[in-house]
Amino acid sequence: RLYGGQFVPSKGLLPFVHALADWCADHSSITVEFTLVGAGPQRDALTAIPHPDNLLLEVRPSEDHAALMQRYVRVDAFVLPTLADTWGLVVNEAMLSGVPVLGSVHSQAVEELVDDGVTGWTFDPTDPHSMRVAIDTALNTPLDRLEEMGRRARDNASLITPNFVAERFAQCIEFARANPRRRS
Repeated sequence: RLYGGQFVPSKGLLPFVHALADWCADHSSITVEFTLVGAGPQRDALTAIPHPDNLLLEVRPSEDHAALMQRYVRVDAFVLPTLADTWGLVVNEAMLSGVPVLGSVHSQAVEELVDDGVTGWTFDPTDPHSMRVAIDTALNTPLDRLEEMGRRARDNASLITPNFVAERFAQCIEFARANPRRRS
């Protein structure tokens, strides 16, 4: 599993890694690799999280875009536990690389692109039960199913082209013009 981005409170990394560590403690026969690539004030706190031996937690410094893109193709899931993200372009990048996303419902990209159980898994990072269920579901997904989800993720994300986005903007503008707010 992979996370790429800032190590800041709004990304929800600390609660997610704690939940993942708890899951691993309860499932000692399963080894989970989780690599976090980025920078920020929570780096030391992330490296200090106690975790069982079956959670191979690696916290790496930021990488250039090409290096991060190469990481996508080597993982079976991308994680975005954000507490607030307007979009989250990393979701597009992961899905275009054929990687299902384990993502927060507080990311518009997850809300728009991730079809729960089809192209990834969604959860509410402010709800420990929701996070735990999503982690459990993702980590118990068979490899052949992960591969199918990755293909579907790529297909879904490939629909977001510049023309698609321009058409959506034009639709929004037309809607706003056709529905002016009345002033009292």
